[in-house]
Amino acid sequence: MKNRCMSKAAIMAIIALFVCASAALAENRAGAINVTPWVGGYNLDGDLPYDNGWTAGLSLGYNFTEKWGTELSINYADCDYDGPVSLQPMDFNNDQGRIYMYRLDLLYHLTGILPDMVVPYLAAGAGMETFDSDQSGVDSDNDFILNYGAGLKFFVTRNVALRADVRHVMDFDGGDTYNNLLYALGLNFELGGKAAEPEVVEPLDSDGDGVTDDMDRCPDTPAGTVVDEWGCPKKSAPGDADGDGVTDDRDKCPNTPAGCAVDKDGCPVDTDGDGVADCFDKCPNTPKGVTVDKNGCPPAAEQGAIIFRNIQFDLGKATLKEESYPILDEVTDYMKTNAGVKMEVQGHTCNLGSKALNDRLSDQRANAVRSYLVKQGVAGDRLTAKGYGFSQPVAPNDSEANRAKNRRVEFKPIQ
Repeated sequence: MKNRCMSKAAIMAIIALFVCASAALAENRAGAINVTPWVGGYNLDGDLPYDNGWTAGLSLGYNFTEKWGTELSINYADCDYDGPVSLQPMDFNNDQGRIYMYRLDLLYHLTGILPDMVVPYLAAGAGMETFDSDQSGVDSDNDFILNYGAGLKFFVTRNVALRADVRHVMDFDGGDTYNNLLYALGLNFELGGKAAEPEVVEPLDSDGDGVTDDMDRCPDTPAGTVVDEWGCPKKSAPGDADGDGVTDDRDKCPNTPAGCAVDKDGCPVDTDGDGVADCFDKCPNTPKGVTVDKNGCPPAAEQGAIIFRNIQFDLGKATLKEESYPILDEVTDYMKTNAGVKMEVQGHTCNLGSKALNDRLSDQRANAVRSYLVKQGVAGDRLTAKGYGFSQPVAPNDSEANRAKNRRVEFKPIQ
């Protein structure tokens, strides 16, 4: 006789779990061991020689994380044999049947979509089930199975949850596949583990003035400005006339313009040391020793050439060697940082070889350097290239050391 009452009871129990959900008492925990005794029903494919019956079992699981876990389950199902009977009279009423099921499953818990104490999950796995009957002439049958399904845990305390589970069990017997339904209710005991820590969101301070955005009434205060408790510039900070954060008794630059970052002495920061404070410097990475204008940029009329003598080429050729790339990359960074600067790339040689050869070679090398810089992103209209041969030596060509000084590439700022 088919057992239909258990399926109705399981459905009613699942509905009751949702209806009765109240305060959050616990949650699914990473690292926890789960022990679950089960009772339920097992509905078999109509082509199998067994009736539907009740089932009981035990599951042992482990949560790798708050969401992922694995579980080993053993089920016993009392399902009467309903197939062909032996012709021996003593066996006509001997129809008792049993099914033993062994499963290893992977569980994915859908945490965060419902209150913490209500945890739906999806499950899938593989295993084996054994069909056994007391009927004479009917041998035990071991079949490979796959299963998938879903369930729900409802925590009533931190460590105890009511659990409902429904699985589609596919039984593979030779070339045949049978579709069975397993449903069960259980009591889940969750042991150990660590609850998920709540995410801590630090309040933002977009302008870096020490007052968080949720309290800041002046959200775009310039860096270095002394502010009040509402994030707005102080009009007259006691003992700090220029409001730069350095009290007057220590301030060596007492009239610093508003908005300029200052050092410990209250003086405007000048990172590249060109005499123009960072807050006014339009060319903030000027090489050391280069003369600059009021904007911190090298004026073409006042500055000499920037010389790089370690730019290497193949002997007698205009092909750049790889060891030259880091030096040229520094030039690239300088040009990108100082967008208002234009340069003439000048090639120079020593006096070895004919004038015509050196004029041509120096021009080719200057153009090779220009082409490299353009490929690195420097606008071509900011660069010109010209070779000067050995017409502009910086040292007498009377020794190899001096000739090496004359073999150079210079970068000359131009209007």
